[in-house]
Amino acid sequence: MARTVKYFVFHDKTTTISNGEEWVTEQEISDIWVQDSDIISVEITGTATASTVNFEVKVTPDGDYFPVAGIRINDYLLSTVTTGKNEVWMFEPSSYYALRFRVSSISGGNLTIKSKISKYN
Repeated sequence: MARTVKYFVFHDKTTTISNGEEWVTEQEISDIWVQDSDIISVEITGTATASTVNFEVKVTPDGDYFPVAGIRINDYLLSTVTTGKNEVWMFEPSSYYALRFRVSSISGGNLTIKSKISKYN
């Protein structure tokens, strides 16, 4: 089974409170469409001395955003928010219309939030 990998940037060295880029799971990212059992890994890095990132999804194009749980890979913590950095989280987005990582607080530096999207063909 072949695997295709693509990357998506939600925040690039943000220093302000922001919703960031919204990844619409039904859109094609180059040649990747999210399907059942596809997983994305999300890396949160930066220099911020304090920050809060909320993990959120919406189910329909005109719907509201709601919290969604991710799994932190170093200890398998299940959470809808993180105050850490230099972490990697995993999400299963195929049931949702869109995914975002809202920076709800930040001070003393910046945050970058990127994802790796893997698709098994």
